[in-house]
Amino acid sequence: MILADDLLYGKPPVMQQMIEVFDHYHSPVIGVEEIPSSETKSYGIVEEGVGKGHHQDVGYRGETGT
Repeated sequence: MILADDLLYGKPPVMQQMIEVFDHYHSPVIGVEEIPSSETKSYGIVEEGVGKGHHQDVGYRGETGT
């Protein structure tokens, strides 16, 4: 299932890049983009945490920043 808020173009295609990362690490993959802090109320916000090796923990923050 793909529910994109933004359509991304890349060479190779972004979805292919994400599949290749998944195939390599056998872990879930998400795509994120930086946005101006003034626009954070319009987006779901993820916060990077400390991971092991190539893995990163990611947490979700709602509109209130919690």
